[in-house]
Parts: sequence; structure tokens; C-alpha cells
Amino acid sequence: MKAAERNPLVEQIHTSGRTAVILVSGGGTRAIEALMSRPGASRFVAEVGIPYCTAALEHWIGSLPPQIAGEEAARAMARAAYERARSYAEERRPLGLSCTAALHTLRERRGEDRAHLAAKGCRGEAHVEVRFESATRAAQERELEEVILRRWQEFIGRV
Repeated sequence: MKAAERNPLVEQIHTSGRTAVILVSGGGTRAIEALMSRPGASRFVAEVGIPYCTAALEHWIGSLPPQIAGEEAARAMARAAYERARSYAEERRPLGLSCTAALHTLRERRGEDRAHLAAKGCRGEAHVEVRFESATRAAQERELEEVILRRWQEFIGRV
């Protein structure tokens, strides 16, 4: 995603009037970098967590779902992030955002390369699954950055 596309999108997210806690696991850190590297991030981001190992994820969501990079995990992460955001929100609407991903890896894995994004807000929840055509981890991370920013911006208006 080129800066000319990314910067206005990030600005829309920053000025949404929401207070977000964001959890990402297995991928999605480029989207975090995009949000945090532009001025005004503190208007939107209250906290970011990257629970990368299963014990860290379990600490955030309480118990592990059958599939770490699946819809159930993404929704549980968004709910946990939302509860945390409620304590920071003050007069802004709290928002929990998540991404859990299984991207290209060196080890053998069952299943396709994929990511699940979720959001939880005071008006409900949203979820989307992403499948990857890209063969390299770097290409998948670039693709995921764009998908995350676009989908989270969409979710902000829905939840």
C-alpha cells in the first residue's frame, strides 16, 4: 500500500472518535506500525498487545480456542480488547480490534495461509476472514497491512 493511500486511511481511523485496544497475533504488525508512525495515533490507540505465543494469548482471552488463527480466536481477542478499551475510553466510544494470522512459515502447518480480523464495539461485532495468494511471508504481511487498515476502518463505522 502506497503512502498516498495509507495516510488518508490512517487519518480517518485516528479521527474516528474511538478509543481502541488492538491485539494482533501471528501477523499484522505492519498495520500497527502504520497506525503508530503517523502523528495523532494517541487520539485512537490506547494500547497494543502482541500475544505471540499461546500462553500470552491465553492470558489475554482466558482459554485457547481449538484453532489459534481462526474466527473464534479473533472474536475472543476483540472482546478482550474491547473490555480493556472500556477502562480507557472516558468520553470516547471503546473499540476492540484484533487480527490472528497463520502466515507463511518454515515449519509444516495444517491448513491454508490465512488471517481473521475482528472488532467489538458498543453496537456489536464484526469479523472477516482473509486468504492469501502470496507465496512469501513479506508479501503476505504487505497484503495483510492493507486489508487490516481498510477493514478496521470499515468496522469502526459498524460496531
